[in-house]
Amino acid sequence: MIVVGIVSVDRVKDLTPIKTLINFDGKVDSNYKTSGGNEQFLNFIQQELMPYMEANYKTSAFKIFAGHSFGGLTAINCMLRRPDMFDAYIAISPSLYFGNKYVLRLAEQKLPKLPMKEKKLFYSVGNEDGNFRNDLLKFDKLVKQNSLKTFEHEYKYYPSEDHMTEPIPAYYDALRFVYKNWKYDKTK
Repeated sequence: MIVVGIVSVDRVKDLTPIKTLINFDGKVDSNYKTSGGNEQFLNFIQQELMPYMEANYKTSAFKIFAGHSFGGLTAINCMLRRPDMFDAYIAISPSLYFGNKYVLRLAEQKLPKLPMKEKKLFYSVGNEDGNFRNDLLKFDKLVKQNSLKTFEHEYKYYPSEDHMTEPIPAYYDALRFVYKNWKYDKTK
């Protein structure tokens, strides 16, 4: 497995799908002034990073996109807008509150006709304040209403973890979910 971590100098810009100044608490926040650059970030991954990795490393066709918080929001946004970009999506405590629940509303529109054949989605949340859990439960309901028989998904709640501790067990569980049927090929 090759793991590529992308360091961002402006995570608000790179990991948010629309421009807004409204923060988690519903207040105007100048820290959000650069929001809305997620499309350019996904373009970078698809048009520059993936071709570079494929040209310089022995990669497989199977690709996973994983993220936490704004990164989880980005993973779901990518799945909804570019479902063929990755084979599996992992969203740990996705910030679905962002942009007046923009990605949650997008999921209502896109999930019924999303081509998710043989795709996987793992999404989770810890014991967190605010709407993190409620929003993810709404998302889970949408996924269950619209899932295809070949679309594998798993929602997991971590009641003893908070927003910052949940990624530790969640990424482990996510990878076990994604690779549950994986068999080691001894011929290669």
